[in-house]
Amino acid sequence: MLISKHLGTASALALILGTQTAFADVNAQDIWSDWRGYLEGMGYSVDANESSSSGVLTVSDITMSMVMPDDEGTVAIELDTISFAENGDGTVSIQFPETMPIKITGAVESGSPATAQIDYSQSGFNMVASGAPDDVTYTYSADRIAMALASLNVEGENVSEEDVRFRVDMADIAGTHVMKTADVRTYNQASNIGTISYELDVTDRENDGRGAFKGTINGITANGNGTLPLVLDSSDVAAMFKDGFAFDGSFDYQSGNSEFNVQDPVDGYFSGTTSSQGGSLAASMDGETLSYDVTSRNSAINVTGAQIPFGLSATMDETLFKLSVPIAKSEEEQDFGLAITLGNFAMDDTLWNMFDPSGALPRDPATINIDLAGKAKVLVDFMDPDATAAMEASGTVPGELNSLELRNLLVSVAGAALSGKGSFTFDNTQEFNGMPKPTGSVDLKLVGGNGLIDKLVGMGMLPEEQAMGARMMMGLFAVPGEGADTLNSKIEINDQGHVLANGQRIQ
Repeated sequence: MLISKHLGTASALALILGTQTAFADVNAQDIWSDWRGYLEGMGYSVDANESSSSGVLTVSDITMSMVMPDDEGTVAIELDTISFAENGDGTVSIQFPETMPIKITGAVESGSPATAQIDYSQSGFNMVASGAPDDVTYTYSADRIAMALASLNVEGENVSEEDVRFRVDMADIAGTHVMKTADVRTYNQASNIGTISYELDVTDRENDGRGAFKGTINGITANGNGTLPLVLDSSDVAAMFKDGFAFDGSFDYQSGNSEFNVQDPVDGYFSGTTSSQGGSLAASMDGETLSYDVTSRNSAINVTGAQIPFGLSATMDETLFKLSVPIAKSEEEQDFGLAITLGNFAMDDTLWNMFDPSGALPRDPATINIDLAGKAKVLVDFMDPDATAAMEASGTVPGELNSLELRNLLVSVAGAALSGKGSFTFDNTQEFNGMPKPTGSVDLKLVGGNGLIDKLVGMGMLPEEQAMGARMMMGLFAVPGEGADTLNSKIEINDQGHVLANGQRIQ
């Protein structure tokens, strides 16, 4: 765990200070003291043996322990040896053994102890620190780094490797990390990893179950920056953000694939493969806003199982999920947004034939795209447990919706397509059918709707009386548009609270 944190935090670049060309110096004790201060600031108690000889500081028998919140026990992590070697030019090389056990002790739900050993191994590893004690730059590289579960003991019983197997391998690693310390810690990091492969295999012999997962991710680029309080109490999230905690990071990859195999004693087996031609994950959070942005390109999935007498497969050109929401109490309006895209989802004919054996429906790829944005007032600090508990107890609303914009709507499936755009504002001082009073309009367009209804009736999937009801609703809310089987609809709510469809009042 320490290795993964500080591997992601490693870098080394000589810093030139002042107007003259001169390197600032760091020594071995500077680097270890900074690491120790970082860990202690994260809430760990650190014990270790230190010895120095000829410019090399060797830190051995390292134990990091932390009391978990809500009396959930203590977690302890034990490491073997880390060396900090001064290079004589104001830089320090950090050295790990080629193989090093990492021991973790914690507790399971019953309160009984659980221990695990993860073997960390590496080849071609190089890490150098330079700069000044309060402004350290690390550079690092490695041919290979791996972590594998070596042993596991739960409630006094050893779990065999045949029952639980876990391993992560990384190859062709290089990156930089800058850590600055003042009133807070700030970091900036960038790394590249050629390949990450993983494997997890868990067997439940008592219930005759098993789950096996493995995969590979290629061409990874990761970047991130953030701020950490010098003393971070993760049990008090509100105080953590008040003290400056924030992060902004991204993870991009060029391709990936996975395999899974699940054996269930009731439902039988379920297995499959997935693949994609790249994607990204970006996330950021501070005391005011939380945001996610997840995408993937050219994804494919193939599954089979005891409940599926034949294999099924599907592809999707684009997958997108984007979310940005305010989380801090404020008297001012704040922006929010949500976007979801499932682009060109295509099923193989085997799946289509399950419900459309005659091929009555067009089998064009389906697309769903929803893009929403708006403004709202947040009336409670969501990061403060006391504030959220008080809100739940009092039954007060957590916020006010002030405006909502439908930037884009597209649902295209089986030869029909519904699209639309519009916007509304909301008056929270007036009520409209149990919600704040809206004012605004949305324009909708449906192409191929009647044709789809006819096909579903012909297939026996839609009863005629329900089809008639759907056509009556379309006649009430829509008017014919340009082109065959095209309907347009403008739904409006005016400032008097009247609901109009295409200019005709319906409420």
